[in-house]
Amino acid sequence: MSNEQIEQQSNPLKKYYRQPKQFIKLPSDYRFYVEGSVEVPQSREVAVYPMTAKDEMMFKTPDALMNGEATVQVIQSCIPQIKNAWAMPSIDCDAALIAIRMATYGNKMTVPITVPGTKIEKDLELDLQESLGGILNAQYNDTFFYENMEIKTKPLTYKEFTQSAIQTFEQQRIQKIIDDTKMNDEEKVKQFQITFKKLTELSVGMVANTIQ
Repeated sequence: MSNEQIEQQSNPLKKYYRQPKQFIKLPSDYRFYVEGSVEVPQSREVAVYPMTAKDEMMFKTPDALMNGEATVQVIQSCIPQIKNAWAMPSIDCDAALIAIRMATYGNKMTVPITVPGTKIEKDLELDLQESLGGILNAQYNDTFFYENMEIKTKPLTYKEFTQSAIQTFEQQRIQKIIDDTKMNDEEKVKQFQITFKKLTELSVGMVANTIQ
């Protein structure tokens, strides 16, 4: 009796385990990852598994979506070779999420849209394979020249990107609250200047984080 037959007899549920639905090479080519955050296979293509019921529930939890935890948990579940999705370069995130969607639901995705200039609503069917192909074929150039300077860049990690997005959202929310209050115009202008300054600092900080 072969080892495979013995294993099947000892675990009759093995054939129902998740199987990888596709293999992809991520756009970063695994550069920019910190040590231990990704396990690079010899083929340089990571296996992508379909989502479990738990993964789908994570994507329906607003707080987990807001702070990025849902995305991190689902990526690590569906692409096990990514050990720490917080450390993923942001240029890999879209490719990973599209591949997971395809592995779970197939290559087509229906998106509701409103026809520009009208109130007509339609369903647009996207070909995710085509979208993924465009992302995977893109080249990330990490070096450019300005006058006599050579500048080397790196993409934000998913953690840096998420923190910046949360801070931007909070500042915009604060400004909306200010606009809706009964403050006099002078106070509103003062608060707007404070919020605008913080948003500017966030933008500058993001650029600084991409300079290696």
